[in-house]
Amino acid sequence: MTAATREEAQKQMQDFKETAGEVRDDLRQAANQAGRRVRRFIDSTTDTLFDAGDTVTSQVRRHPMQSSLIALGAGFLLGMLIRR
Repeated sequence: MTAATREEAQKQMQDFKETAGEVRDDLRQAANQAGRRVRRFIDSTTDTLFDAGDTVTSQVRRHPMQSSLIALGAGFLLGMLIRR
């Protein structure tokens, strides 16, 4: 192998290492961004579920008889579906 060939091979290897480093950095940045988006989604969903639970609790306290009848009907229908 001549000196020029060796030098060209080393240059190509260095270019490859730089490109691989850039790709690694881009992937790391994309993964971090995706992680932040997932955390925001989970936080938002958690807040929505807690709000829904508070709403249901409030409605049950305001209308206990209707809530009991709805629960009875839902339980009956669920029991019928499970039985089949």
